[in-house]
Amino acid sequence: MTHADGHARVRKGAARATPRLIPILFLLLGFVLLMWSASTQAGTYDEVTFLGVGRYLWHTGDFDIQHARFHPPLMYYVNSIFLELGPGRWDLGLDETGHFTYFAGRGYLYHSGLDPDAVLLLVRYPFALLFVLLGAVLHRWARDVHGPRAAHLTLALYVLSPTVLAHASIAGNDFLLTTTYVLTLFTLWEATRRGGLWRWALVGVLAGLTMLTKATGVVLWALVPTLALWSWWLARRGVWPHVLSFGKMALNLLLGAMLAILTLMVGYGFHSLPAMTPATRPHRIIDLLVGWLGPTVRNVVYTWVEHPIPGYRYVTMLKRQFGHVTGGHEAYLLGEHYTDGRWYFFPVAMSIKTPLGTLLLWLWGVIHSLRVAVQGLARQQWRAVGWVVWWSLPIAVIFLPAMPGSANMGVRLILPVYPFLFLLAGSVGAALPKAKGMGRPLSLSTIVHLLPWLLVLASAISVVNQAPRYLSYVNEAWGGPDQGWRYVGDSNYDWGQSLKELKAYLDARGWGDEEIYLAYFGGELPAARGIRYRPAPCTPVRGIVVVSVTYLQGLYLDDSRCYAWLRDKEPVARVGHTLWVYDLR
Repeated sequence: MTHADGHARVRKGAARATPRLIPILFLLLGFVLLMWSASTQAGTYDEVTFLGVGRYLWHTGDFDIQHARFHPPLMYYVNSIFLELGPGRWDLGLDETGHFTYFAGRGYLYHSGLDPDAVLLLVRYPFALLFVLLGAVLHRWARDVHGPRAAHLTLALYVLSPTVLAHASIAGNDFLLTTTYVLTLFTLWEATRRGGLWRWALVGVLAGLTMLTKATGVVLWALVPTLALWSWWLARRGVWPHVLSFGKMALNLLLGAMLAILTLMVGYGFHSLPAMTPATRPHRIIDLLVGWLGPTVRNVVYTWVEHPIPGYRYVTMLKRQFGHVTGGHEAYLLGEHYTDGRWYFFPVAMSIKTPLGTLLLWLWGVIHSLRVAVQGLARQQWRAVGWVVWWSLPIAVIFLPAMPGSANMGVRLILPVYPFLFLLAGSVGAALPKAKGMGRPLSLSTIVHLLPWLLVLASAISVVNQAPRYLSYVNEAWGGPDQGWRYVGDSNYDWGQSLKELKAYLDARGWGDEEIYLAYFGGELPAARGIRYRPAPCTPVRGIVVVSVTYLQGLYLDDSRCYAWLRDKEPVARVGHTLWVYDLR
Protein backbone atom coordinates (compact mmCIF):
# COMPACT_ATOMS: atom_id res chain seq x y z
CA MET A 1 0.00 0.00 0.00
CA THR A 2 1.41 3.39 -0.99
CA HIS A 3 1.60 6.44 1.22
CA ALA A 4 -1.17 8.05 -0.84
CA ASP A 5 -3.42 5.01 -0.35
CA GLY A 6 -2.96 5.29 3.41
CA HIS A 7 -3.97 8.95 3.36
CA ALA A 8 -7.03 8.09 1.25
CA ARG A 9 -8.16 5.49 3.79
CA VAL A 10 -7.72 7.92 6.67
CA ARG A 11 -9.77 10.55 4.85
CA LYS A 12 -12.49 8.01 4.05
CA GLY A 13 -12.62 6.87 7.68
CA ALA A 14 -12.84 10.46 8.87
CA ALA A 15 -15.67 11.12 6.42
CA ARG A 16 -17.61 8.15 7.84
CA ALA A 17 -16.98 9.22 11.43
CA THR A 18 -17.99 12.87 10.97
CA PRO A 19 -21.77 12.28 10.59
CA ARG A 20 -21.71 10.17 13.75
CA LEU A 21 -20.00 12.95 15.68
CA ILE A 22 -22.52 15.62 14.68
CA PRO A 23 -25.40 14.41 16.92
CA ILE A 24 -22.96 13.80 19.78
CA LEU A 25 -21.64 17.36 19.50
CA PHE A 26 -25.16 18.80 19.34
CA LEU A 27 -26.24 16.83 22.42
CA LEU A 28 -23.09 17.92 24.24
CA LEU A 29 -23.84 21.55 23.37
CA GLY A 30 -27.41 21.21 24.64
CA PHE A 31 -26.25 19.51 27.83
CA VAL A 32 -23.74 22.29 28.55
CA LEU A 33 -26.37 25.00 27.96
CA LEU A 34 -28.83 23.13 30.16
CA MET A 35 -26.42 22.54 33.05
CA TRP A 36 -25.35 26.18 32.88
CA SER A 37 -28.93 27.13 33.71
CA ALA A 38 -29.42 24.31 36.23
CA SER A 39 -26.36 25.38 38.19
CA THR A 40 -27.11 29.11 38.26
CA GLN A 41 -30.88 29.52 38.59
CA ALA A 42 -32.61 29.47 41.98
CA GLY A 43 -35.45 27.06 42.72
CA THR A 44 -38.59 27.98 40.81
CA TYR A 45 -42.02 28.29 42.37
CA ASP A 46 -43.49 24.90 41.44
CA GLU A 47 -40.13 23.18 41.69
CA VAL A 48 -39.80 23.89 45.41
CA THR A 49 -43.26 22.47 46.04
CA PHE A 50 -42.38 19.30 44.09
CA LEU A 51 -38.89 18.73 45.49
CA GLY A 52 -38.48 15.59 47.62
CA VAL A 53 -42.13 14.53 47.55
CA GLY A 54 -41.08 11.23 46.01
CA ARG A 55 -39.02 10.38 49.09
CA TYR A 56 -42.09 10.87 51.28
CA LEU A 57 -44.23 8.69 49.00
CA TRP A 58 -41.62 5.93 48.90
CA HIS A 59 -41.23 5.80 52.66
CA THR A 60 -44.89 6.19 53.68
CA GLY A 61 -47.10 5.12 50.76
CA ASP A 62 -49.31 8.03 51.79
CA PHE A 63 -50.98 9.47 48.68
CA ASP A 64 -53.50 11.48 50.68
CA ILE A 65 -51.38 14.62 50.50
CA GLN A 66 -52.05 17.77 48.51
CA HIS A 67 -49.24 17.10 46.04
CA ALA A 68 -50.66 13.70 45.00
CA ARG A 69 -54.15 15.15 44.70
CA PHE A 70 -53.01 17.66 42.06
CA HIS A 71 -50.44 15.67 40.09
CA PRO A 72 -49.59 12.01 39.42
CA PRO A 73 -46.48 10.83 41.26
CA LEU A 74 -43.89 9.97 38.57
CA MET A 75 -42.37 13.44 38.53
CA TYR A 76 -41.96 13.27 42.32
CA TYR A 77 -40.17 9.94 42.00
CA VAL A 78 -37.81 11.20 39.29
CA ASN A 79 -36.75 14.34 41.14
CA SER A 80 -36.06 12.26 44.26
CA ILE A 81 -33.83 9.59 42.67
CA PHE A 82 -30.49 11.21 43.50
CA LEU A 83 -31.90 13.03 46.52
CA GLU A 84 -32.65 9.65 48.10
CA LEU A 85 -29.00 8.70 47.73
CA GLY A 86 -27.78 11.87 49.44
CA PRO A 87 -27.69 12.85 53.09
CA GLY A 88 -30.71 14.00 55.02
CA ARG A 89 -33.81 12.22 56.28
CA TRP A 90 -36.80 11.43 54.10
CA ASP A 91 -39.16 13.32 56.42
CA LEU A 92 -37.60 16.78 56.03
CA GLY A 93 -40.78 17.99 54.37
CA LEU A 94 -42.85 17.51 57.54
CA ASP A 95 -43.68 20.39 59.85
CA GLU A 96 -43.65 20.21 63.66
CA THR A 97 -47.13 18.65 63.66
CA GLY A 98 -46.10 15.87 61.26
CA HIS A 99 -48.01 17.44 58.35
CA PHE A 100 -46.40 17.29 54.89
CA THR A 101 -46.34 20.97 53.96
CA TYR A 102 -47.09 22.45 50.54
CA PHE A 103 -43.58 23.92 50.27
CA ALA A 104 -42.07 20.67 51.53
CA GLY A 105 -39.05 21.16 49.29
CA ARG A 106 -37.76 23.89 51.58
CA GLY A 107 -37.05 21.27 54.20
CA TYR A 108 -34.87 19.32 51.79
CA LEU A 109 -33.22 22.48 50.46
CA TYR A 110 -32.19 23.96 53.78
CA HIS A 111 -32.03 21.09 56.28
CA SER A 112 -30.45 18.18 54.42
CA GLY A 113 -26.90 19.06 55.38
CA LEU A 114 -26.06 19.96 51.78
CA ASP A 115 -25.75 23.38 50.20
CA PRO A 116 -29.12 24.36 48.64
CA ASP A 117 -27.48 24.61 45.22
CA ALA A 118 -26.20 21.05 45.55
CA VAL A 119 -29.71 19.86 46.41
CA LEU A 120 -31.11 21.64 43.36
CA LEU A 121 -28.55 19.94 41.13
CA LEU A 122 -29.41 16.54 42.62
CA VAL A 123 -33.10 16.94 41.80
CA ARG A 124 -32.45 18.50 38.38
CA TYR A 125 -29.84 16.07 37.13
CA PRO A 126 -32.31 13.26 36.17
CA PHE A 127 -34.09 15.69 33.88
CA ALA A 128 -30.80 16.65 32.25
CA LEU A 129 -30.20 12.97 31.46
CA LEU A 130 -33.70 12.69 30.02
CA PHE A 131 -32.91 15.73 27.86
CA VAL A 132 -30.07 13.78 26.24
CA LEU A 133 -32.26 10.68 25.81
CA LEU A 134 -35.07 12.62 24.15
CA GLY A 135 -32.63 14.36 21.80
CA ALA A 136 -31.19 11.01 20.74
CA VAL A 137 -34.69 9.63 20.05
CA LEU A 138 -35.67 12.66 17.97
CA HIS A 139 -32.50 12.34 15.91
CA ARG A 140 -33.16 8.65 15.34
CA TRP A 141 -36.80 9.24 14.36
CA ALA A 142 -35.97 12.04 11.91
CA ARG A 143 -33.12 10.02 10.41
CA ASP A 144 -35.33 6.95 9.89
CA VAL A 145 -37.90 9.02 8.01
CA HIS A 146 -35.87 11.63 6.14
CA GLY A 147 -32.19 10.81 6.50
CA PRO A 148 -29.23 12.40 8.29
CA ARG A 149 -29.67 16.00 7.05
CA ALA A 150 -33.17 16.18 8.51
CA ALA A 151 -32.01 14.45 11.68
CA HIS A 152 -29.20 16.94 12.28
CA LEU A 153 -31.53 19.89 11.67
CA THR A 154 -34.17 18.49 14.03
CA LEU A 155 -31.62 17.92 16.78
CA ALA A 156 -30.09 21.38 16.36
CA LEU A 157 -33.49 23.04 16.83
CA TYR A 158 -34.16 20.88 19.89
CA VAL A 159 -30.93 21.64 21.75
CA LEU A 160 -31.25 25.36 20.92
CA SER A 161 -34.84 25.75 22.11
CA PRO A 162 -34.92 28.12 25.11
CA THR A 163 -38.29 26.74 26.21
CA VAL A 164 -37.01 23.16 26.19
CA LEU A 165 -33.78 24.19 27.93
CA ALA A 166 -35.71 26.16 30.55
CA HIS A 167 -37.96 23.30 31.59
CA ALA A 168 -35.42 20.50 31.17
CA SER A 169 -33.11 22.33 33.58
CA ILE A 170 -35.60 22.33 36.45
CA ALA A 171 -37.38 19.55 38.32
CA GLY A 172 -40.89 19.79 36.92
CA ASN A 173 -43.47 17.64 35.19
CA ASP A 174 -43.72 19.50 31.88
CA PHE A 175 -40.46 18.29 30.36
CA LEU A 176 -40.92 14.83 31.87
CA LEU A 177 -44.33 14.62 30.17
CA THR A 178 -42.74 15.72 26.90
CA THR A 179 -40.16 12.95 27.17
CA THR A 180 -42.56 10.12 28.03
CA TYR A 181 -45.07 11.35 25.40
CA VAL A 182 -42.48 11.25 22.60
CA LEU A 183 -40.98 7.95 23.79
CA THR A 184 -44.43 6.33 23.83
CA LEU A 185 -45.22 7.43 20.28
CA PHE A 186 -41.78 6.59 18.92
CA THR A 187 -42.06 3.09 20.42
CA LEU A 188 -45.52 2.78 18.87
CA TRP A 189 -43.99 3.83 15.52
CA GLU A 190 -41.42 1.06 15.89
CA ALA A 191 -44.05 -1.47 16.96
CA THR A 192 -46.26 -0.80 13.95
CA ARG A 193 -43.33 -0.91 11.54
CA ARG A 194 -41.27 -3.79 12.93
CA GLY A 195 -43.68 -5.78 15.08
CA GLY A 196 -42.62 -7.65 18.19
CA LEU A 197 -44.76 -8.32 21.22
CA TRP A 198 -42.17 -6.72 23.50
CA ARG A 199 -42.46 -3.43 21.59
CA TRP A 200 -46.24 -3.37 22.05
CA ALA A 201 -45.74 -4.18 25.72
CA LEU A 202 -43.27 -1.32 26.00
CA VAL A 203 -45.82 1.02 24.42
CA GLY A 204 -48.21 0.13 27.23
CA VAL A 205 -45.63 0.70 29.97
CA LEU A 206 -44.54 4.03 28.49
CA ALA A 207 -48.15 5.13 28.07
CA GLY A 208 -48.72 4.31 31.74
CA LEU A 209 -45.65 6.37 32.67
CA THR A 210 -46.96 9.27 30.57
CA MET A 211 -50.26 9.19 32.43
CA LEU A 212 -48.31 8.97 35.70
CA THR A 213 -46.60 12.24 34.81
CA LYS A 214 -49.44 14.67 34.19
CA ALA A 215 -53.17 14.69 33.52
CA THR A 216 -52.50 15.61 29.88
CA GLY A 217 -51.27 12.05 29.35
CA VAL A 218 -54.86 10.80 29.03
CA VAL A 219 -54.84 11.93 25.38
CA LEU A 220 -52.89 8.74 24.64
CA TRP A 221 -56.06 6.69 25.13
CA ALA A 222 -57.31 8.23 21.87
CA LEU A 223 -54.01 8.95 20.14
CA VAL A 224 -52.37 5.51 20.36
CA PRO A 225 -55.30 3.54 18.82
CA THR A 226 -55.75 6.20 16.14
CA LEU A 227 -52.11 6.05 15.02
CA ALA A 228 -52.13 2.26 15.20
CA LEU A 229 -55.22 2.14 12.97
CA TRP A 230 -53.63 4.62 10.58
CA SER A 231 -50.56 2.37 10.30
CA TRP A 232 -52.72 -0.71 9.78
CA TRP A 233 -54.60 1.12 7.01
CA LEU A 234 -51.31 2.11 5.35
CA ALA A 235 -50.05 -1.47 5.64
CA ARG A 236 -53.11 -2.75 3.78
CA ARG A 237 -52.09 -0.48 0.90
CA GLY A 238 -48.55 -1.79 0.89
CA VAL A 239 -46.83 1.41 2.04
CA TRP A 240 -46.00 0.34 5.61
CA PRO A 241 -43.15 -2.07 6.36
CA HIS A 242 -45.05 -4.37 8.69
CA VAL A 243 -48.36 -5.98 7.75
CA LEU A 244 -50.51 -6.70 10.78
CA SER A 245 -53.94 -8.26 10.84
CA PHE A 246 -56.65 -6.18 12.44
CA GLY A 247 -57.36 -8.83 15.07
CA LYS A 248 -53.70 -9.14 16.09
CA MET A 249 -53.34 -5.38 16.24
CA ALA A 250 -56.42 -5.16 18.46
CA LEU A 251 -54.94 -7.78 20.79
CA ASN A 252 -51.64 -5.87 20.91
CA LEU A 253 -53.50 -2.67 21.76
CA LEU A 254 -55.42 -4.52 24.47
CA LEU A 255 -52.14 -5.80 25.91
CA GLY A 256 -50.75 -2.28 25.87
CA ALA A 257 -53.85 -0.90 27.58
CA MET A 258 -53.68 -3.50 30.32
CA LEU A 259 -49.99 -2.80 30.93
CA ALA A 260 -50.69 0.95 30.95
CA ILE A 261 -53.29 0.47 33.67
CA LEU A 262 -51.00 -1.85 35.60
CA THR A 263 -48.15 0.69 35.36
CA LEU A 264 -50.51 3.36 36.61
CA MET A 265 -51.47 1.20 39.58
CA VAL A 266 -47.83 0.39 40.38
CA GLY A 267 -47.02 4.09 40.28
CA TYR A 268 -49.64 4.70 42.93
CA GLY A 269 -48.44 1.72 44.96
CA PHE A 270 -51.87 0.12 44.33
CA HIS A 271 -53.19 2.82 46.62
CA SER A 272 -56.97 2.76 46.72
CA LEU A 273 -59.81 4.74 48.22
CA PRO A 274 -63.45 3.84 48.86
CA ALA A 275 -65.64 4.81 45.97
CA MET A 276 -68.21 5.94 48.52
CA THR A 277 -68.59 6.20 52.25
CA PRO A 278 -71.69 5.53 54.37
CA ALA A 279 -72.31 9.26 54.25
CA THR A 280 -72.13 9.55 50.45
CA ARG A 281 -73.57 6.28 49.17
CA PRO A 282 -76.93 6.60 47.31
CA HIS A 283 -79.16 4.92 49.92
CA ARG A 284 -82.45 5.59 48.19
CA ILE A 285 -81.30 4.29 44.83
CA ILE A 286 -79.86 1.10 46.35
CA ASP A 287 -82.98 0.56 48.43
CA LEU A 288 -85.15 1.02 45.35
CA LEU A 289 -83.13 -1.41 43.26
CA VAL A 290 -82.41 -4.21 45.73
CA GLY A 291 -84.35 -3.42 48.88
CA TRP A 292 -87.10 -5.82 47.91
CA LEU A 293 -84.50 -8.66 48.06
CA GLY A 294 -84.11 -8.22 51.80
CA PRO A 295 -81.65 -6.63 54.23
CA THR A 296 -78.89 -9.17 53.62
CA VAL A 297 -78.62 -8.39 49.90
CA ARG A 298 -78.99 -4.69 50.56
CA ASN A 299 -76.10 -4.70 53.06
CA VAL A 300 -73.92 -6.63 50.59
CA VAL A 301 -74.53 -3.92 47.99
CA TYR A 302 -73.77 -1.24 50.61
CA THR A 303 -70.44 -2.94 51.31
CA TRP A 304 -69.70 -3.32 47.63
CA VAL A 305 -70.14 0.38 46.76
CA GLU A 306 -67.87 1.27 49.68
CA HIS A 307 -65.17 -1.14 48.55
CA PRO A 308 -61.78 0.49 47.84
CA ILE A 309 -61.11 1.08 44.15
CA PRO A 310 -57.51 1.03 42.91
CA GLY A 311 -56.74 4.15 40.91
CA TYR A 312 -59.42 6.21 42.56
CA ARG A 313 -56.82 8.84 43.45
CA TYR A 314 -55.84 9.12 39.79
CA VAL A 315 -59.46 9.62 38.75
CA THR A 316 -60.03 12.32 41.36
CA MET A 317 -56.78 14.00 40.26
CA LEU A 318 -58.05 14.09 36.68
CA LYS A 319 -61.33 15.59 37.79
CA ARG A 320 -59.54 18.26 39.82
CA GLN A 321 -57.12 19.10 36.99
CA PHE A 322 -59.80 19.43 34.34
CA GLY A 323 -61.83 21.56 36.70
CA HIS A 324 -58.76 23.73 37.14
CA VAL A 325 -58.26 24.06 33.38
CA THR A 326 -61.87 25.04 32.72
CA GLY A 327 -62.42 27.06 35.90
CA GLY A 328 -59.97 29.85 35.14
CA HIS A 329 -56.48 30.81 36.26
CA GLU A 330 -54.66 34.10 36.57
CA ALA A 331 -52.64 34.93 33.47
CA TYR A 332 -50.82 37.80 31.81
CA LEU A 333 -50.42 38.44 28.10
CA LEU A 334 -49.72 41.59 26.08
CA GLY A 335 -50.17 43.80 29.14
CA GLU A 336 -53.52 42.29 30.13
CA HIS A 337 -54.15 40.57 33.46
CA TYR A 338 -57.09 38.14 33.22
CA THR A 339 -58.44 34.84 34.56
CA ASP A 340 -60.80 33.54 31.85
CA GLY A 341 -58.30 32.47 29.20
CA ARG A 342 -57.59 33.74 25.69
CA TRP A 343 -57.79 31.45 22.67
CA TYR A 344 -54.73 33.11 21.15
CA PHE A 345 -52.56 32.82 24.28
CA PHE A 346 -50.40 29.89 23.18
CA PRO A 347 -49.73 31.02 19.57
CA VAL A 348 -48.82 34.53 20.74
CA ALA A 349 -46.72 33.35 23.68
CA MET A 350 -44.86 30.91 21.43
CA SER A 351 -44.14 33.70 18.95
CA ILE A 352 -42.64 35.73 21.82
CA LYS A 353 -40.60 32.98 23.44
CA THR A 354 -39.22 31.17 20.39
CA PRO A 355 -36.11 32.31 18.45
CA LEU A 356 -37.00 33.95 15.16
CA GLY A 357 -34.94 31.46 13.16
CA THR A 358 -36.79 28.57 14.77
CA LEU A 359 -40.17 30.23 14.16
CA LEU A 360 -39.38 30.55 10.47
CA LEU A 361 -38.28 26.93 10.28
CA TRP A 362 -41.43 25.82 12.09
CA LEU A 363 -43.53 27.75 9.57
CA TRP A 364 -41.48 26.34 6.69
CA GLY A 365 -41.83 22.81 8.04
CA VAL A 366 -45.61 23.09 8.56
CA ILE A 367 -46.15 24.50 5.06
CA HIS A 368 -43.94 21.80 3.55
CA SER A 369 -45.80 19.08 5.46
CA LEU A 370 -49.19 20.41 4.38
CA ARG A 371 -48.04 20.52 0.76
CA VAL A 372 -46.80 16.93 1.00
CA ALA A 373 -50.10 15.85 2.56
CA VAL A 374 -52.26 17.62 -0.02
CA GLN A 375 -50.24 16.29 -2.95
CA GLY A 376 -50.14 12.82 -1.45
CA LEU A 377 -53.91 12.75 -0.97
CA ALA A 378 -54.55 14.06 -4.47
CA ARG A 379 -52.26 11.45 -6.04
CA GLN A 380 -53.00 8.73 -3.45
CA GLN A 381 -49.33 8.55 -2.55
CA TRP A 382 -49.97 7.28 0.95
CA ARG A 383 -46.33 6.67 1.80
CA ALA A 384 -45.67 10.43 1.70
CA VAL A 385 -48.74 11.19 3.82
CA GLY A 386 -47.88 8.62 6.50
CA TRP A 387 -45.19 10.55 8.38
CA VAL A 388 -47.16 13.81 8.17
CA VAL A 389 -50.06 12.28 10.11
CA TRP A 390 -47.70 10.65 12.61
CA TRP A 391 -46.04 13.96 13.44
CA SER A 392 -49.05 16.28 13.09
CA LEU A 393 -51.67 14.42 15.10
CA PRO A 394 -49.64 14.48 18.36
CA ILE A 395 -49.47 18.27 17.97
CA ALA A 396 -53.20 18.63 17.32
CA VAL A 397 -54.39 16.56 20.31
CA ILE A 398 -52.35 18.74 22.70
CA PHE A 399 -52.53 22.15 21.06
CA LEU A 400 -56.17 22.37 19.93
CA PRO A 401 -57.80 21.46 23.28
CA ALA A 402 -55.43 23.85 25.08
CA MET A 403 -56.41 26.92 23.04
CA PRO A 404 -59.98 27.35 24.38
CA GLY A 405 -58.91 26.42 27.93
CA SER A 406 -58.65 28.90 30.78
CA ALA A 407 -55.25 27.76 32.07
CA ASN A 408 -52.91 30.27 30.40
CA MET A 409 -50.04 29.74 32.84
CA GLY A 410 -47.31 29.31 30.23
CA VAL A 411 -46.20 27.61 27.05
CA ARG A 412 -44.90 24.82 29.26
CA LEU A 413 -48.45 23.42 29.24
CA ILE A 414 -48.08 22.53 25.56
CA LEU A 415 -44.38 21.62 25.68
CA PRO A 416 -45.08 18.11 24.26
CA VAL A 417 -45.86 19.67 20.86
CA TYR A 418 -42.36 21.15 20.54
CA PRO A 419 -40.49 17.94 19.56
CA PHE A 420 -42.98 17.28 16.77
CA LEU A 421 -42.60 20.84 15.49
CA PHE A 422 -38.84 20.23 15.42
CA LEU A 423 -39.43 17.03 13.43
CA LEU A 424 -41.64 18.83 10.91
CA ALA A 425 -39.09 21.62 10.60
CA GLY A 426 -36.31 19.07 10.17
CA SER A 427 -38.11 17.58 7.18
CA VAL A 428 -37.22 20.76 5.29
CA GLY A 429 -33.59 19.66 5.28
CA ALA A 430 -34.42 16.54 3.31
CA ALA A 431 -36.80 18.34 0.94
CA LEU A 432 -34.19 20.76 -0.38
CA PRO A 433 -32.50 19.76 -3.63
CA LYS A 434 -28.87 18.80 -3.44
CA ALA A 435 -26.75 21.91 -3.65
CA LYS A 436 -24.82 22.59 -6.83
CA GLY A 437 -21.81 24.76 -7.17
CA MET A 438 -20.92 24.68 -3.50
CA GLY A 439 -17.56 26.13 -4.44
CA ARG A 440 -19.24 29.39 -5.49
CA PRO A 441 -20.30 31.26 -2.31
CA LEU A 442 -22.99 33.36 -4.00
CA SER A 443 -24.59 30.49 -5.90
CA LEU A 444 -28.39 30.56 -5.45
CA SER A 445 -28.52 26.81 -4.92
CA THR A 446 -25.84 27.13 -2.25
CA ILE A 447 -27.77 29.83 -0.41
CA VAL A 448 -31.03 27.84 -0.53
CA HIS A 449 -29.23 24.73 0.67
CA LEU A 450 -27.66 26.63 3.59
CA LEU A 451 -30.73 28.70 4.50
CA PRO A 452 -32.07 26.29 7.18
CA TRP A 453 -28.67 26.28 8.85
CA LEU A 454 -28.41 30.05 8.64
CA LEU A 455 -31.72 30.20 10.50
CA VAL A 456 -30.36 27.71 13.06
CA LEU A 457 -27.29 29.91 13.47
CA ALA A 458 -29.51 32.95 14.08
CA SER A 459 -31.39 30.99 16.76
CA ALA A 460 -28.13 29.85 18.33
CA ILE A 461 -26.81 33.41 18.59
CA SER A 462 -30.07 34.56 20.18
CA VAL A 463 -30.20 31.72 22.70
CA VAL A 464 -26.55 31.89 23.72
CA ASN A 465 -26.82 35.67 24.05
CA GLN A 466 -29.57 35.25 26.65
CA ALA A 467 -28.15 32.15 28.36
CA PRO A 468 -28.56 30.90 31.01
CA ARG A 469 -31.83 32.77 31.66
CA TYR A 470 -34.01 30.63 29.40
CA LEU A 471 -37.19 31.08 31.46
CA SER A 472 -37.17 34.80 30.73
CA TYR A 473 -36.17 34.35 27.07
CA VAL A 474 -37.91 36.74 24.66
CA ASN A 475 -36.89 37.01 21.02
CA GLU A 476 -35.59 40.18 19.41
CA ALA A 477 -38.78 40.99 17.50
CA TRP A 478 -40.48 41.57 20.87
CA GLY A 479 -37.62 43.59 22.30
CA GLY A 480 -35.64 40.84 24.00
CA PRO A 481 -35.78 39.89 27.70
CA ASP A 482 -35.63 43.51 28.91
CA GLN A 483 -39.05 44.12 27.34
CA GLY A 484 -40.55 40.70 28.03
CA TRP A 485 -42.39 41.87 31.16
CA ARG A 486 -44.68 43.93 28.91
CA TYR A 487 -46.00 40.83 27.16
CA VAL A 488 -45.71 37.65 29.25
CA GLY A 489 -45.59 36.61 32.90
CA ASP A 490 -45.65 33.71 35.34
CA SER A 491 -43.68 30.65 34.08
CA ASN A 492 -43.23 32.39 30.72
CA TYR A 493 -40.98 34.97 32.35
CA ASP A 494 -40.75 35.14 36.14
CA TRP A 495 -40.97 31.96 38.21
CA GLY A 496 -38.71 33.01 41.08
CA GLN A 497 -35.51 31.88 39.34
CA SER A 498 -33.47 35.08 39.98
CA LEU A 499 -33.16 35.00 43.78
CA LYS A 500 -29.48 33.93 43.72
CA GLU A 501 -28.69 36.76 41.32
CA LEU A 502 -30.40 39.20 43.68
CA LYS A 503 -28.15 38.18 46.56
CA ALA A 504 -25.06 38.60 44.36
CA TYR A 505 -26.30 42.01 43.19
CA LEU A 506 -26.96 43.27 46.73
CA ASP A 507 -23.51 42.14 47.85
CA ALA A 508 -21.86 43.79 44.84
CA ARG A 509 -23.61 47.09 45.61
CA GLY A 510 -22.64 46.92 49.27
CA TRP A 511 -26.26 46.40 50.31
CA GLY A 512 -25.84 42.80 51.42
CA ASP A 513 -26.13 43.63 55.13
CA GLU A 514 -28.96 46.13 54.75
CA GLU A 515 -32.58 45.28 55.35
CA ILE A 516 -34.59 45.75 52.18
CA TYR A 517 -38.28 45.67 51.32
CA LEU A 518 -38.96 42.58 49.24
CA ALA A 519 -41.98 41.16 47.44
CA TYR A 520 -40.65 37.92 45.98
CA PHE A 521 -42.67 35.53 43.84
CA GLY A 522 -41.01 32.17 44.20
CA GLY A 523 -40.71 29.02 46.23
CA GLU A 524 -37.43 29.64 48.01
CA LEU A 525 -36.94 31.52 51.28
CA PRO A 526 -34.95 34.73 50.68
CA ALA A 527 -33.64 34.65 54.26
CA ALA A 528 -32.10 31.24 53.59
CA ARG A 529 -30.13 32.87 50.77
CA GLY A 530 -28.78 35.47 53.21
CA ILE A 531 -31.13 38.29 52.20
CA ARG A 532 -32.30 40.52 55.09
CA TYR A 533 -35.74 41.85 54.30
CA ARG A 534 -39.19 42.74 55.42
CA PRO A 535 -42.28 42.28 53.21
CA ALA A 536 -42.84 45.16 50.82
CA PRO A 537 -46.17 46.83 51.64
CA CYS A 538 -48.80 48.04 49.21
CA THR A 539 -48.14 51.64 50.20
CA PRO A 540 -45.10 53.81 49.40
CA VAL A 541 -42.07 53.40 51.66
CA ARG A 542 -38.53 54.77 51.81
CA GLY A 543 -35.62 52.42 51.37
CA ILE A 544 -34.43 49.76 48.95
CA VAL A 545 -37.45 48.01 47.47
CA VAL A 546 -37.27 44.84 45.39
CA VAL A 547 -40.38 43.45 43.68
CA SER A 548 -40.87 40.48 41.37
CA VAL A 549 -42.22 41.33 37.94
CA THR A 550 -45.06 38.87 38.53
CA TYR A 551 -46.36 41.09 41.35
CA LEU A 552 -45.81 44.27 39.37
CA GLN A 553 -48.03 42.71 36.71
CA GLY A 554 -50.71 42.22 39.36
CA LEU A 555 -50.63 38.42 39.38
CA TYR A 556 -51.31 36.32 42.49
CA LEU A 557 -52.10 39.25 44.78
CA ASP A 558 -55.18 39.86 46.91
CA ASP A 559 -55.18 43.35 45.39
CA SER A 560 -53.82 43.37 41.84
CA ARG A 561 -52.96 47.07 42.20
CA CYS A 562 -50.90 46.51 45.33
CA TYR A 563 -47.64 47.65 43.73
CA ALA A 564 -49.11 50.10 41.24
CA TRP A 565 -47.28 52.88 43.11
CA LEU A 566 -44.01 51.48 41.75
CA ARG A 567 -45.01 51.01 38.13
CA ASP A 568 -44.23 54.58 37.03
CA LYS A 569 -40.83 54.59 38.76
CA GLU A 570 -37.63 53.57 37.02
CA PRO A 571 -35.75 50.77 38.80
CA VAL A 572 -32.01 51.09 39.31
CA ALA A 573 -31.62 47.46 38.23
CA ARG A 574 -33.60 44.59 36.76
CA VAL A 575 -31.87 41.59 38.31
CA GLY A 576 -32.20 38.55 36.05
CA HIS A 577 -34.84 40.65 34.22
CA THR A 578 -37.41 39.55 36.83
CA LEU A 579 -36.54 41.25 40.14
CA TRP A 580 -36.74 45.02 39.93
CA VAL A 581 -34.70 47.04 42.39
CA TYR A 582 -35.75 50.56 43.43
CA ASP A 583 -33.60 52.89 45.50
CA LEU A 584 -36.18 55.08 47.24
CA ARG A 585 -34.04 56.34 50.11
